[in-house]
Amino acid sequence: MTVDSTQPVQGALAALRKAAAERGGDENKILVPPSWEKVHEETFGLYRGAVGSVYNTAFAAMSPKDRLLAFRQALAAAPSPPLNPAVKFTPFTIPRSSVEGLSEATSAGDTVAVEWVETSADEGKEKDVVIYIHGGAMTISNPETYRTTTQEIALGGFKVLAVDYHLSPEVQFPSALIDCVNVYNWLLNDQKVSSSHIAVTGDSAGGNLTIALAYYIRDHNLPAPAGYAPLTPWCDFSISAPSCNSTNPVFNACMLARNKGGPQEWLGESAVSYMGDAKQALENSNIIVLLDSVNADKHLPPLFLSTGTVDRLLSEVLAFYIKRVQGGEVAHLYVSEDGPHDFHFAFGTAASNQFLKALNQFFRDAFAKAPSASKSSFSFVSAGPKKDFTVESKLSVDDAKAYLKGIIEVVKEEGTVTKYGLEHVYAELSA
Repeated sequence: MTVDSTQPVQGALAALRKAAAERGGDENKILVPPSWEKVHEETFGLYRGAVGSVYNTAFAAMSPKDRLLAFRQALAAAPSPPLNPAVKFTPFTIPRSSVEGLSEATSAGDTVAVEWVETSADEGKEKDVVIYIHGGAMTISNPETYRTTTQEIALGGFKVLAVDYHLSPEVQFPSALIDCVNVYNWLLNDQKVSSSHIAVTGDSAGGNLTIALAYYIRDHNLPAPAGYAPLTPWCDFSISAPSCNSTNPVFNACMLARNKGGPQEWLGESAVSYMGDAKQALENSNIIVLLDSVNADKHLPPLFLSTGTVDRLLSEVLAFYIKRVQGGEVAHLYVSEDGPHDFHFAFGTAASNQFLKALNQFFRDAFAKAPSASKSSFSFVSAGPKKDFTVESKLSVDDAKAYLKGIIEVVKEEGTVTKYGLEHVYAELSA
């Protein structure tokens, strides 16, 4: 779809309604966006099939824990993409210890694996540091599988420290968060990097951990970094978000399979394996980061959020943005037309290039404390007739609320009803 750049929210909602009307009775119909290039379907179609039908059928006879582990092993066999020879990757470990306020039932060990990512030309130079926390629903992936992402940040002029946090189901919350706190403290105390020269980013589950780390730093009076960039972040582990449950063909194109509320679903089983006590998790803002209330006396540093019109997590990212801005914090929202979850994974495409340029600019502005970083914004980047993703509409938090409200209405019209516990949060934030 190519929406009217003067009214992109209305256009995106109209496209959802049109797709719903043309769906017929097929709840699994997929509408591949016309702006997608071959690499989009090769990348996101592969993931869509893996976390959908493959996970549901190939490992059906296993227990949830064994299914998650077998799925991780199967994905690990995938070939690694080519990397830029100008970028150097250096894996190593740092000491891991307990941290104040977080207690794990079983220790995840006394080390955290990490990886420096920097250009060969910058090796040994003092550079601003970007901590990268990878995605994968808390159950898969590692810094090595994310090198195509971290190298792009390094090529933007930064030194990247990628975190290989402990995964579920072997460990549960808060082990991964403890890993991230240790990494942040190591930079401050061992490497003597000033917090003003550190930024934190991560995608999906890593976006969740980025936000949880922000809360921990705030609540425990640690020196705050220059900024945070949660990319297509998983903000609601209850899976109450309307777009997450929608049968709309637009959202069906996303790499995240629709939550159907039954067993053998990757996203749901990953959430449970990480949360542990689900009832307790529904009240824990370090897990369901959407729940946190803005602290008027301790605002977070500037936030840079991303999502796309095809992202199943779109509604929870909108809700998170609305809540932070209405509470007085500075947040920048980047919505990419036709963008699925982790849309920047289509490296080399116009949509990915435009986004990575904006992300690295946010880091530069945050480190420089530029005026542009200190005022909230909502950018809707349209595909455009040339599919160049250069048409950027500047919107407001009211537009974000209208977008969220419209998605709620579209999902209601399609007949999807969920009772996962946090549906009221979306209704309240869209009002």
